[in-house]
Amino acid sequence: MKNGVGHLIVGGALIILSTFFVPQGISGFATAAAREEPVQSGAGVLLAIGAVMVVAAIVLLARGHFLRNRNRISVATYDTREDEDITSSRPGYFKDRPAWFDHPTNHMGKNYGQKRD
Repeated sequence: MKNGVGHLIVGGALIILSTFFVPQGISGFATAAAREEPVQSGAGVLLAIGAVMVVAAIVLLARGHFLRNRNRISVATYDTREDEDITSSRPGYFKDRPAWFDHPTNHMGKNYGQKRD
């Protein structure tokens, strides 16, 4: 399994699993408030378990994301590397080019003026 994928899977599973606990805990508090009765004994425990699961899922998802990005950034590929100066590889942008570079000569002499064709 690739770096961080296990963390992402477990974090996602914890988020889904926490949906069984958080709504039940909130429902217990809401029911007690609506009926003006004392809160059920298990509502606080359910809400606490759900909150711990959500926090653990957030930590695992963040750790998995960090591991995936750290691995991806550390591996240099052809597309991701950057040249120092892209213009230095183009003709006409050289700072210290020889004089013949501006007016090259061929076997016929100067390369400007009338052509024989």
